[in-house]
Amino acid sequence: MPWGQYTNPKHIFKELLDLVRKAKEEVKPLDVDDKAAIMLACKSAIKAGDTLTGEEMIHLLAQLDATAHPDRCPHGRPTYIKLTKRDLARWFYR
Repeated sequence: MPWGQYTNPKHIFKELLDLVRKAKEEVKPLDVDDKAAIMLACKSAIKAGDTLTGEEMIHLLAQLDATAHPDRCPHGRPTYIKLTKRDLARWFYR
């Protein structure tokens, strides 16, 4: 999980407390450890518009490649899409 300049520890601590509180109230609680890991990964992720150096980008892609499911985020959304020459030609009417 990315951690550093994009992470607000106070905000994440409050989110974790809310997560534990809600888990206690659920009739059929899900695995709090898994929920916490997903929430931490999401909250500390690099967001659209954040600036990265070329080296940081390469390192981030290497970390993504080392995961079990690099094509999806913990919530199931895609992390990348593949663009073919055919796609580009269709979009630009070539």
